Amino acid sequence: MRNYRYILDKQFQANSVADDLRIQLRMNRMDDDAKVTAVENRNEVLVQVHVGDDSLEEVVSSFMDSYNPNVILE
Repeated sequence: MRNYRYILDKQFQANSVADDLRIQLRMNRMDDDAKVTAVENRNEVLVQVHVGDDSLEEVVSSFMDSYNPNVILE
């Protein structure tokens, strides 16, 4: 599993972004393939994906790019 931490600017709320990402994944029928968690106190969105699922990583990355986050791969 790969863990991505998306650190958001203060203008965005982690809960709202995480909900929107879940909707995007559901629309792409990938909602069972990723775990999305909002960390309100640090204004981060954590996304856990399976290693080697390039299409899922691309969908998540494309969606999150619009929020210009700092990304940490763990």
